[in-house]
This record gives sequence, C-alpha cells and structure tokens, in this order.
Amino acid sequence: MTQPFLLAERLERRVGDTQILAGIDLSVEKGEVVGLIGPSGSGKSSLLRCIAGLDPLTGGRVLVEGRVPAPGDGIVGMVFQQFNLWPHLTAQENVALALRLARKKSRAEAADRARAMLDRVGLLKLADRRPAQLSGGQQQRVAIARTLAVEPHLILFDEPTASLDPELTTEVLDVIRGLAETGLTMLVVSHEMGFVASVASRAVFLDHGKVLVDGPARSVFRDAAEPRLRRFLATYLQRVAWAPEPATPVTPGA
Repeated sequence: MTQPFLLAERLERRVGDTQILAGIDLSVEKGEVVGLIGPSGSGKSSLLRCIAGLDPLTGGRVLVEGRVPAPGDGIVGMVFQQFNLWPHLTAQENVALALRLARKKSRAEAADRARAMLDRVGLLKLADRRPAQLSGGQQQRVAIARTLAVEPHLILFDEPTASLDPELTTEVLDVIRGLAETGLTMLVVSHEMGFVASVASRAVFLDHGKVLVDGPARSVFRDAAEPRLRRFLATYLQRVAWAPEPATPVTPGA
C-alpha cells in the first residue's frame, strides 16, 4: 500500500495539564488542498506547527514523503498570520535572504529567484519597497513569495488573512487560490468559510484537539450532520460564499 504524501498518526500534544492535540490522525495526498476549520482553541494552529516541526509532540508521528520534517530542511513551508518581514529590507531582499540562508544561493541567484516569486504573487513592481511602504495584504503576499521561493513540498497557511481588512483579505486569498490551481499540496487554516468551501478539496473540522469531521469540502459544508459542526457553521453563516440553491419558484396557477 502506497503511503500518503502527508501522514500524521495519533498526534498528541500537551503543555502542562492542557491537552492541545488529542490523538489526531490525518493523511493528505499529493496535490490536495485541505482546509482546517474549527473554533478558536480547537488545535488548528497547533496541528500545523506540529506538522512543520515547530512544536514538539507528546506522542505520535508526522511523515512527509516518508520523512520526519524539521525546521529548515525545506520539506515544509509555513505562512503565518503575522508577516514577520525584516523592516529594513526591501520586499526583494526579504525573499532573497531566505534563499541565501536556507538554500545557500549566491546574491545574484537569490535576487533573480526573489523577483520571479514576487512576480508570481503580483508584486514585482513593488520589489524595491520596504514593508512600511506596503499594505498589509501586500506584506502577506511578500511572505507567501518568501515561502514559495525555497520550493517546499508542502505549504501550511495559518490564518493568513486574520489581521487584514476585507479588501486586503481578498487579494491574499486570490493568490492562495491561484497556488491551489497549480497543484501545490496545502493545508489552510482559515475562518473564511466561503474561501475554504470553494478552494479546498477536503475540509477537516477540529474541536477540543480532535478531528470530528473529515470529508469532501462540499459535503462538510452543505450536508453537515455532526451537531457540533452545524452549530459552528451557523455562527459564520453570514460570511460564507456558498448557499444552497434556491427552491424552484412555483408559477401561480400552475
């Protein structure tokens, strides 16, 4: 039997007496886009950090392409809620620095690659601007370009639009949507239910550190049978982009 691209088995994470992840199993095939949804504190961000090797596990294991990922090995790339850009460097320099440190590229090679990645996220014309000269959405797109530049096999997005207003949120989500269409393997934590419903091939609902629902995104959002999931979705009803098709109107006298 072929092993999945990403395999997370029986993941446990505790901090003191607090159980953050409680026996999570998750498998992802190459090219899948999986949306992780759930209330705040359900373990979504912790799951991503454990997959990336940023937070230690109390139990279980994570394999990406059969290997245990570790920070800096280039297997997993992560885009955070905070942009974490160097304020004194231009957009191009922020992207190039990651290449020089993580991939040992020359200055010229790093600069060329950085410009190509900024072009990919629609920011080549702003390559020479510093973060303070960019909007929040543009800064997040620079952060995405920085992650793409090192060519990770798996990209994790941890609420990448949480600190943005609606207009800037749209431009970042459009970039992520475009990446999904290229076949990149991605896990996306987001409270933008409409976006997850439209871009993810699967949706996984977490609550209290456990996976309660895992299935095709359309089924998870349209046919939610799990009561806890139904309550959760109800709180975001005004923010989702999908809606059940309206019933066919009845013609008077028909």
